[in-house]
Amino acid sequence: MAHILVVDDETSIRTVLSVLVKSLGHEAVMCSNGEQAIDVIQSDQSIDVVMTDLRMNEVSGMDVIASVKRHRPQTPAIVISAYLSEEKLKEIRAIGAFGHIAKPFRMDAVRETIEAALSAAPLPPEE
Repeated sequence: MAHILVVDDETSIRTVLSVLVKSLGHEAVMCSNGEQAIDVIQSDQSIDVVMTDLRMNEVSGMDVIASVKRHRPQTPAIVISAYLSEEKLKEIRAIGAFGHIAKPFRMDAVRETIEAALSAAPLPPEE
């Protein structure tokens, strides 16, 4: 079972993604803003994948991804956004995001992206 950090300032999006993550047999850790997400990234070593909205107040998804790459460089980060221009996609790739999902999203696209990210992520150390 993987731990997936879901970051979105829209409650309905967090809820839908949480249900999907749980239906795949994983645990969803939810944050309603980028600041909370950065705190979790820095303190919770069990996070296997980060899924973040791009546009949020104060601390953006780009800031969240930068924190992932700074503190947990092996953890895949996925951007979910309705605002994915070619220029923004280049920026997302440049800072090291694993992938992106356009809103409104298809559940199968989210599932496939999570599975691909988990396949690419290094295995956690055995306890």
